[in-house]
Amino acid sequence: NHCGCPFFIGAREERVMALTKAQIKKFEKEESEAEDYWALASVANNLIDVDKEWAKEVFKKAEAKAYESSELHALACSLRLHLKNKEWAKKVFKKAEKKAENCDDFSNLANSLCQEMSDKEWAKKVYKKAEAKAEEYELTSLADTIYENLDDKEWAKKVYKKAEKKTESTDDLAHLAGRLFHVLNEKEWVREVLKKSEAKANELYQFHVLADAICEYLGDNQWAKKVCEEGLQLAQEKGDNDLEKDFKKTLKKLSNIKIKKADLEPIAIKTKSIKGLPASFFCSMNPDESDSKEFKVALLSLKVPMVKSDGYVRYAIAFGYSG
Repeated sequence: NHCGCPFFIGAREERVMALTKAQIKKFEKEESEAEDYWALASVANNLIDVDKEWAKEVFKKAEAKAYESSELHALACSLRLHLKNKEWAKKVFKKAEKKAENCDDFSNLANSLCQEMSDKEWAKKVYKKAEAKAEEYELTSLADTIYENLDDKEWAKKVYKKAEKKTESTDDLAHLAGRLFHVLNEKEWVREVLKKSEAKANELYQFHVLADAICEYLGDNQWAKKVCEEGLQLAQEKGDNDLEKDFKKTLKKLSNIKIKKADLEPIAIKTKSIKGLPASFFCSMNPDESDSKEFKVALLSLKVPMVKSDGYVRYAIAFGYSG
């Protein structure tokens, strides 16, 4: 469009009355010097607020220079967000999908299809492609986004399970445990994953991370103390005085945490018979017990804070009942 045509120059000056002639020349210079997608996209984005028609022209040039999925993806988002052009954005998103090569490409694209295009059906297809391409370290974050953007808990759980099977490092397992806690609140699953993480731990910082995770996710101070003691022994063997002090400090804090007596005393709970469960049994309300289970009970009368309104008794151990 820079043919020097007086009509074109006059039309541009009329459209961009908010800009001085010097500013117009500056933008024209930047546009003429831009050689790749990102440079052209930068010019187009700077023009959005002053001349959308000019910006649109530059975006077209940028599209012709977009060769990778990430470039096309970024362009589609700009078209949707800044130009409000959904149809053009859709065409470019399709191009981005065709160019996508790895899990990140597909996953990021699917995120935008949900957030920018509100097209969950299309996004679901793209997430499936992301899952097929995912490396072990990418599965946990993929499950996060599937749950967050599609609200598909069952699919997310399947991807988390796949992540658990493929994950080898103690760091990645600890990260997975955190997501299982924060996203799904699956405490027993969290416990299993943290046990695997502990079994693989061999670096001093990993014992610190594990102890913190055990306290935060499970409230199991005894287990956290055990992990800290393992870390302390390793720190002493390696002669790491700083970390030895840190472990001792953490152990002191954990030792000062007192468990309320009421939490450990058995209390009577009256229930209706459920699958052979006797009409009354005793439970320990200690959430630190490793064999804790949940029993759904039809409550007749009971005043205990840990009994939820949905009829679940949390972390109950039945004495004399092996079911």
